[in-house]
Amino acid sequence: MSNRDEELVGVLTAISVVAKRMAGNIIRRSHKDKGGKTNGKAHRGTADVRREAKPYRRYAG
Repeated sequence: MSNRDEELVGVLTAISVVAKRMAGNIIRRSHKDKGGKTNGKAHRGTADVRREAKPYRRYAG
């Protein structure tokens, strides 16, 4: 594949990712406006809880 083809694939993939994210936001917003529940990860009550990253046991010193 040529560099131009690879660049085009990358751009189209990025567009696809953004479009999917926007569609999800629109769906969540429409459910919220109707009073329905949203099933997104941010609404599960664990959005503020983050575990500290730990090194993989095999490589931990």
